Amino acid sequence: MITPFEAELREALGDYIWGVDSDTLPAVVGCLLAERKLTLAVMESYTGGLLSATISESPEAAPYFKGGLVAGSDEARVAYGVDYRLIAGSGRESAQMALAMAEVAQSRLGAAIGIGVTGEDELGEAERRLFGTFYIGVAYGKNKHVATSSYPGSRARVRRWVVAAALFELRKVLAS
Repeated sequence: MITPFEAELREALGDYIWGVDSDTLPAVVGCLLAERKLTLAVMESYTGGLLSATISESPEAAPYFKGGLVAGSDEARVAYGVDYRLIAGSGRESAQMALAMAEVAQSRLGAAIGIGVTGEDELGEAERRLFGTFYIGVAYGKNKHVATSSYPGSRARVRRWVVAAALFELRKVLAS
C-alpha cells in the first residue's frame, strides 16, 4: 500500500527515515560502522550502561564496538580521564561534559568515534534544567558536536529515549 507514496515520503521525511520493515536502529548503525570499517566507544552516566548494552546486543557488534565506560560518579569520570576542573566548572550534566566523555571514550578505547552521554536525573532547587534533560556528545575526527534535548516521563522511559537519540546522532554523523 505504501509503494506508490514511498518516494514522496522519503523526500518529505529525509533523515528521519533510517530503516524499513524489521530494521532496528542499532542494527542500521552497526551496518554503517561495519561498512566504513569504523570503531565505536561510549562513555555514559545518564543511561547507566544501557547504551553499551543496546549496541552490544547484536552478535555482529564485536568488530566495531570497542566497549563502554559507565561513570556513575565524578570520581569515576576523573579516573577514566575527564579533567576534574571541567566537573567543577561546567558541571557533570552539561554539553561540555558530554563532549569530554565522548573524547575520553574515543581515546581510552582507541576508537574512531566516541559518544558521551550525560543528563539530569534529579531535580535540585538551584537547577533551572528539567529532569530528563540530556546531552549527547559525538567525537569523530574533527567532527565534534553535542545534541541536547529533554523528554518527560519516568527515568526508565527517558533512558530508553536517550539511547535512541544517541544512536540517531551517530547515524547522522555516519550518513554525512
